[in-house]
Amino acid sequence: MAHAPAVLEFLLAQSENTAAAADGVPLHERNRRILRCLLSWVRVGCFSEMPAAALAAHPLLTFAFNSLQVSFSFDVAVEVMTELVSHHQDLPQAFLSKMPYIREALLLPALANRSEKTIAGLVCLMCEVGQAAPALVAEGSVQALALADALLRCSLAHFILDSDAQTEKRNAAQEIFSPVFSSLLDALLFRAQIDTDEHGTDGELCIPDGLAQFRMNLEELLVDICLLLGAPAYINKLFSGGWGLASQSIPWKEVEVRMYALSMVYKSFGDVIGSYSKLLASSQRILKSISSNACSLALRKLCEDGSSFMNEPQNLEILFWISEGMDAGNLRIEDEEEIISAITHALCSVLDKELRKSSLARLLCSSYTAVEKLIDIDRDQSLCQNPAAYTEALNLAVHGLYRMGALFGHLAASITSSLIDDDTVLVLLGIFWPLLERLSRSSHMENVSLSAAACRSLSSAIHSCGQHFQILLPKVLECLSTNFLLFQRHDCFLRTAASVIEEFGHKEEYVALCVRTFEALSSAASISTLNSSYTCDQEPDLVEAYANFTSTFIRCCPKEAIVASGSLLELSFQKAAICSTAMHRGAALAAILAAALESREHPSDGSPGVVLAQILARCGEGLMSNVLYALLGVSALSRVHKSATILQQLAAVCSLCERTTWKAIISWDSLCRWLQSAVKSMPSEYLRQGEAEMIVPLWLNVLHDAASDYLHSRTGDNVRNNHAYMQGKGGRTLKRIVRDFAESHRNAPMPCPS
Repeated sequence: MAHAPAVLEFLLAQSENTAAAADGVPLHERNRRILRCLLSWVRVGCFSEMPAAALAAHPLLTFAFNSLQVSFSFDVAVEVMTELVSHHQDLPQAFLSKMPYIREALLLPALANRSEKTIAGLVCLMCEVGQAAPALVAEGSVQALALADALLRCSLAHFILDSDAQTEKRNAAQEIFSPVFSSLLDALLFRAQIDTDEHGTDGELCIPDGLAQFRMNLEELLVDICLLLGAPAYINKLFSGGWGLASQSIPWKEVEVRMYALSMVYKSFGDVIGSYSKLLASSQRILKSISSNACSLALRKLCEDGSSFMNEPQNLEILFWISEGMDAGNLRIEDEEEIISAITHALCSVLDKELRKSSLARLLCSSYTAVEKLIDIDRDQSLCQNPAAYTEALNLAVHGLYRMGALFGHLAASITSSLIDDDTVLVLLGIFWPLLERLSRSSHMENVSLSAAACRSLSSAIHSCGQHFQILLPKVLECLSTNFLLFQRHDCFLRTAASVIEEFGHKEEYVALCVRTFEALSSAASISTLNSSYTCDQEPDLVEAYANFTSTFIRCCPKEAIVASGSLLELSFQKAAICSTAMHRGAALAAILAAALESREHPSDGSPGVVLAQILARCGEGLMSNVLYALLGVSALSRVHKSATILQQLAAVCSLCERTTWKAIISWDSLCRWLQSAVKSMPSEYLRQGEAEMIVPLWLNVLHDAASDYLHSRTGDNVRNNHAYMQGKGGRTLKRIVRDFAESHRNAPMPCPS
């Protein structure tokens, strides 16, 4: 760092020299090299000793900012500006003053031209500013408004709506930002439209996967915008611009996207349903899928708000007529679930106990028939030999199972509030479980959709009926284990087994049963073969489901179960460590480590904490090695967040044990040894000269601070906000050095850890 001033002077002189270079290097290439060199020095803290005012006015910052406007140097200039904002907390305020210019001169043209490279770079830079200085953004200055308006995915609504500030101040902030969110809503509606030229193989309109994912991510944002604008303004915004003119033809895609925007907020804003229904009634151009969704939501609203008159016999018969005719309706599963939930809500409010019980049983039986017909196909050879008939029967059974799950799912609140008595629950289980048991023993379970639907309905029934399921628990777990061993790619059996453990695993009388289930599931060949990142990449859902089962087992089962399953847990840790280099980026290991931290208790011999500490002591070196290897190669940057999370959790475990009698098993010295060994074992060609000696002390120092952040986030009132622990100073520093390591080794071929 002693040479930093001289280097900066040299770079400044080079940036000011606009004459043609003697070596023939073009000016734009020379500027790019200057920026790349400046980026390297910024990352090592070349401006750390410079006062904030001098840094903000430094000519090299002006040079980097001006380089944003040159396409050839844009990507490097964005990296320089992002690193500066990340490293220097006083810079965001200076950067905000340039925000209106960036918005008008760079971002809006990039949006118009669909320049993804420019948009991605600017959004990355603006997000870093917002993260570094949220208080400045929330003040509502002209510059802050420009920043908020420029970001299509703005999380500022949470800050305003959840603010603890005085009502007047909050209302003033909402008024200031309303035009921003009104414009944002326009942009989101335009982006979320379906391309009417996009058709599936069957000729029907279809939603591309990318658009479907985009819409899925919008729900929370649309609710925030609706809450900020208010439901009336939200509705008026959606239906302005010619919607009231009967003579004007409205394109279908505009109708559909507005129906979608309403359906996203209906759960939070019941008063939008009235406008929703009026629009549907007046429009003759809504396609069936949109109409059925609207009708199901309208029925839900009717059953919720009009439960008193829905109890009348003639109205109950209408509800049964709807439920019993759904097999012929060819509706989407989501709409059928909505309808069954609505009818269940109405039936739960029936005052007469016997009528309520018989009505719920009748509703369940309306879905029972479709499943029973599929089971009986084995005895009907004509159906077995008719693929079309079998496929239809299979689809009807899948829909029936999801409807059963919706019924039990909606019963949960009524059972908790004692609106539904034990006798009614037992009657429903007496109908449901024998049917599901017969289905689980049939060959039809080989079908992925059917097994997923069966598991979904079973999970809903378990969560709703709770203690009433206890007598069936051995049969349920045996059924899940047997089917998983038969159909080992069906991860739904693992997920449902985890739900059972979560519900009943804490009961000591089920320790042996839980351990047997863990052993049976782990004995599957599909689990045994998860011994390389390649195989983990082939089965990401299976890996995630098995890790979820393991973490649930650690978190929910008594100490006797954990002690008895030590060898299985160790194998799970090893497999999760292997997953660190797989494409799902270490999620499995992070989940298991989090469960281990959450299950800690006062140290004592034979406690589950001792077993987990012993497992980590044996696996720690391998975990560290796998995480380091995960940070090599072209795909390493996608693993930065999970890798930093794993390292922080691992450091937190060692730091926690350091304060207890577990220190003899695992301590801070253990972490030091693991890191030293992992770095030493890496082939020399993957590390720069002298890097091995630098990494260990630097990383250990940062890991110590990050561990303190994590443990602090798990104490007292901080537990509610533990999702933000990476934002602590130590956590952010750790994430930065992990990212820098991955960035500097992105061109290294990724070997397999030994």
